[in-house]
Amino acid sequence: MKDRRIGYLLAVIGCALVVVAAAWRFGIGPLFIKLPDDLKSSSTQTGKLTVFADRATARFYPSGEEAVTQLVIENKDVGATALNDRRILVVNERVTLRDKNTGQVLEGLQEPTLYVLDRRTCENIPGLIQGIDRTGYTIKLPMLAEKKAYPMWDDDLRRTITADFVKTGRFDGNRAKGVEVYVYRIDGDFEKMAKPPPGVPESITGKKAKELTGNPGLPVADDAEIKIEYFKKTNATIYVEPKTGAVVYSPSHKYAYYVKNAPGKSPDYVKIAEVEYSTDLPSAKRDIDNGSKYRRLIDLDLKWAPLSFLAWGIALITLGFFLNRKYVRNAS
Repeated sequence: MKDRRIGYLLAVIGCALVVVAAAWRFGIGPLFIKLPDDLKSSSTQTGKLTVFADRATARFYPSGEEAVTQLVIENKDVGATALNDRRILVVNERVTLRDKNTGQVLEGLQEPTLYVLDRRTCENIPGLIQGIDRTGYTIKLPMLAEKKAYPMWDDDLRRTITADFVKTGRFDGNRAKGVEVYVYRIDGDFEKMAKPPPGVPESITGKKAKELTGNPGLPVADDAEIKIEYFKKTNATIYVEPKTGAVVYSPSHKYAYYVKNAPGKSPDYVKIAEVEYSTDLPSAKRDIDNGSKYRRLIDLDLKWAPLSFLAWGIALITLGFFLNRKYVRNAS
């Protein structure tokens, strides 16, 4: 009789562990996956800045004589510990642009930025810090990213654009090999900007407009202020490690600033500046390796913990069944 009671008890505990395994995998475990206080990431990109119009005179350079600066872009994201709490992580981003040939820092092109992120979803949280009203995603996608489109915030536009899922792939670090990545693509259109690009005027006088267009007969007073509408177009490919949501590599990232052409003239939009860059492979390989610790923790939480509950549950159910069979044989 004792064996039978123990057998029933073990079977009940085993069934409970099987239920816990499912509950942990799909309910409890994901609650432990959130952005850490010590979040730190850095990356290096190389590319170029092409300026198509003189900033002082606003006149366009002749074709083939554009001002081109080779760039090194250093990006550092660090959790601002004093501002964090259980729900939010404030990330301090510093982007430094240097002239690749001279090493000189190019000031005024990228200001220091604070991001306010939800620790669990990794989404921007608008309104918690005055003046920071971003939505969607910025420096990373959510942990356990999916094969779907995500809204990506653009500070120049003050709204989101879409990163579409394209395919899966594999990426090698220096130590970590064959890490799965999701590839997303941003194919932007001409989007009206919420503010002018760095270093260009928000408006010009009627007199300046006549000089630039070569049309002194424009129906506008010389002293009139004409507000300029600027447009931006972004095209990018990004590789995301889906467990951590980290953007580990971008083979091509390009955005350009435009103004509308005069009515009836082609093309409809005239490019005034363009930035294009790609992630250095050594930097990308380092990021893949640095994410190994977090990938292991996520696997421990969502894979090995529920598997251990499931294994113990099945073992106890089997042992309980065996003890009950033993009782039945002895009783007969």
